[in-house]
Amino acid sequence: MTATSILHDIPGGTQLIEWFGRVRRFHDGYLLEISFSGGGGGHHLRS
Repeated sequence: MTATSILHDIPGGTQLIEWFGRVRRFHDGYLLEISFSGGGGGHHLRS
């Protein structure tokens, strides 16, 4: 599987590719925050 095919299977993945114009690589990026939300409240993780 390629990154492109995986992103097409994820909701919003196609829009992300369209926004950047291609599949971006964030090899030197840092994950600083993840936020999950749902009907019963959300979870927020921050480093």
